[in-house]
Amino acid sequence: MINEIIKFFSEHKIRTAVLVSIILVGGYYGYNYFFATATTTKYITQAAEKTTITTSVSGSGQAIELNSIELKPALGTSNTIVSKVEVKTGDMVKAGEVIAVLDQKNSLSSLNQARASLASAKANLTSTLAGATDLEIKIQQNSVAQAEQGYNNALASLELTKQSTSLSTSQAQKTLDDLLSLNPPSIKREAVLNSVQDRLTSAKTTLDAENKILTDDDKKYVIGVKNPVSLNNAQSYYSQAVALLNTAYNSLSVARQNESDANINVAVSDCLNVLYKILDSANNLYDALQGAVTTSAYTQSELDGDKSVASAAVSSMSSGISSIQTAKQNLVDAITNAQNSLDSAKLSATSQLNSAENQIKSSHSSWQSAKDQLEKLTKPATEQAIASARSQVISAQAALEQAQNNYDNTIITAPFDGQMAIMNVQVGDQVSGSTIIGALITTQKIATLSLNEVDASKIKVGDKVITTFDAVDGLSITGKVFQIDMLGTVSQGVVNYTVKVSFDTQDEQVKPNMSANCEIITTAKTDVVAVPNSAVKTDNSGNYYVQMLDANGSPFNKAVQTGIANESITEIISGLNEGDKVVTQTIITGGATQVPSQSSSNLRIPGLGGGFR
Repeated sequence: MINEIIKFFSEHKIRTAVLVSIILVGGYYGYNYFFATATTTKYITQAAEKTTITTSVSGSGQAIELNSIELKPALGTSNTIVSKVEVKTGDMVKAGEVIAVLDQKNSLSSLNQARASLASAKANLTSTLAGATDLEIKIQQNSVAQAEQGYNNALASLELTKQSTSLSTSQAQKTLDDLLSLNPPSIKREAVLNSVQDRLTSAKTTLDAENKILTDDDKKYVIGVKNPVSLNNAQSYYSQAVALLNTAYNSLSVARQNESDANINVAVSDCLNVLYKILDSANNLYDALQGAVTTSAYTQSELDGDKSVASAAVSSMSSGISSIQTAKQNLVDAITNAQNSLDSAKLSATSQLNSAENQIKSSHSSWQSAKDQLEKLTKPATEQAIASARSQVISAQAALEQAQNNYDNTIITAPFDGQMAIMNVQVGDQVSGSTIIGALITTQKIATLSLNEVDASKIKVGDKVITTFDAVDGLSITGKVFQIDMLGTVSQGVVNYTVKVSFDTQDEQVKPNMSANCEIITTAKTDVVAVPNSAVKTDNSGNYYVQMLDANGSPFNKAVQTGIANESITEIISGLNEGDKVVTQTIITGGATQVPSQSSSNLRIPGLGGGFR
């Protein structure tokens, strides 16, 4: 049977082909008719509802003690031995309790000396009351002579200071004047114009090389075949550069005749305009050459050579732009430095002259004081002298009290009730003013965190805070902001402010330095109409609207006025009522899916108008 069928089809090939075609076409249209899927659009809606909406600022920090202190020896302490240690790590202590005692030999010696000084001051008071001796008068006469000599030396020093500061100021002024001089012009100004001259010469050479490529009859029909836009751009920029070149030469000529800042700036600007245009032309020429085709009249070797010319033009123009900018900046920096040097010389001169004049006043005062003292010695003790002697006694008494304080400072005590978090020393250890004897902490904890200037501006003292801890699952402690730093710290251009948060309750699970995550409630509104953020849209004018469905189920836009918003919902001030349903999502199902076409772009370096790819 099969053989008969095969034989039939072999003998009737045309009929067989027609039959197969009918089956295939019928199958195709039949499939599309019975199985094609229609496109449907579904809108997900949600009712606007009255709710409470809050906004917050989040930050991470650490749990710390409300009060903690590192116990150290008094400032100035050095190479002191610990003679006693009265507590250990973990001990609870009371305010005033002795923590440790340092070696007291030196402080005891100073205390004894202070006692002796007080005795001497008291003896001087007794002597003052008795009157001066011949020896004391002679000694004071010598003091008067020395003080007079000091005054004369101060006068001579003032004259020398006037001469030296005048010379320094004059030299700084001359340096600045030389840089600002136009006749003759300064070397720095000449350097800028010479750089412009060199780059304009290079620019002309480059334009000639480009022109040779662009006007070659064998090349102009094959360059840019695959990229005609780049070829047109190259020719356009070339023409612009040629026109600007004459302007740049004219500006250079004007600047050569009068090297003022204005003329130099114009010459530099016009030259840079030429170089940038050539750079744009060379970049586009290179792109056009990338799209060139080779022929027997325009070989691959010639094409590679032209690419090298375009590439060299880009490099030359880029280098030229940099060199001109550097030469111009060198002139600006030299003038700025010279002006700063002059200002510094004037400031230094004023400071030195003031110092010399103050020295004259001081030495004259010392001289007058010595004369007054001599006059007092030659007369019976006055009430003032007696008072002075008594003042010395008082001063010696104060020194004795200071020595007593230094002695007392060898005894390290607890400044408040707390727990010794750590005890770092033992008997025999050598310590200094920077040595941490131990650390005392309170049991009350707070959280401290750092916020950037944007977030810090949103919060205030008293704001409610919810704090969680990475190390304690499920623990959430409420509190409030109780301190915000008035001054921020700047790090890599970012300003941050330290914020401290108190806890409403103290939990023993919270340990010092645990990571703390704080959510600070900045705004809270109750009984407001709100919708999901996905429902709120903006038009081309920046106005807000939502979409609602009409009686036929078709969407239409409804203008609204929004209020505050958080990460999930937005307040609607006007335009909606509670219960109004808004579109939050549009779902399209069925039909063919078109994949959006993708566009590509080449990365360009700013100022280069193109580049190599």
